[in-house]
Amino acid sequence: MLTVNSANSIIMVSLLLFAYIFSITFAGSMQALTAYWVADDETATNAGFADFNPFKHLGLIDFIFFYFIRFMLGNPIPLDVRQFRSQWHGALLTIVCLSRAVVHVLFALAASLGVMAAFRQGNALGAMQIVDELSTKTAGASSSTYILGMFAVSMTYVNIVLAGISLVRDAVYSFVLYKFAKDEKFIEYAGPLMMFGVLLLFIIFGDTVIMMTQLLVSKGAELIASLIGIGR
Repeated sequence: MLTVNSANSIIMVSLLLFAYIFSITFAGSMQALTAYWVADDETATNAGFADFNPFKHLGLIDFIFFYFIRFMLGNPIPLDVRQFRSQWHGALLTIVCLSRAVVHVLFALAASLGVMAAFRQGNALGAMQIVDELSTKTAGASSSTYILGMFAVSMTYVNIVLAGISLVRDAVYSFVLYKFAKDEKFIEYAGPLMMFGVLLLFIIFGDTVIMMTQLLVSKGAELIASLIGIGR
């Protein structure tokens, strides 16, 4: 028999899955378009990464990870650094690689504001604190408000995590592409090295990066909320 708790669990997992799929697909598509706009690099767009197609940005491993640990990351978009012909190619490459993290931060900000507006909160709480806070408010909230509020919570949590991880991964990706731009053979087989570098950096700095991202989102949301009057 389907209980209230099991129904809530199904809703939360479904919202979390949709938040991951939507956020990763949108951010990856925007990164591919950014590469095309700022550097005329058509590598990602020609490979279909600019299309809003989740199956381009997510692989089987992402769904396996989600099943076991409720986490997805998505595929890095392909870049051809030889297409960055400007004398500012290093700066352009940095912009492209950071664009995914920027999209995730903007999503997290918008979702935080959604939570604050839906439940008339004047401060942006941490993800777990928000869940605890919502559990005391559901009795007085409509079902639609509850669903939208929990989706905003999912989007906040997902995009804070993805912003931090994308920042680490794309920083390594950008450095390797810039440092070894002329070594085509190395770039072709650099995937395992970059993965190792990402894992190493994330083990060392991952928690700090995510905490800093969460702080940035919380303070940014609180500033915007105070300016537009949310929570008053």
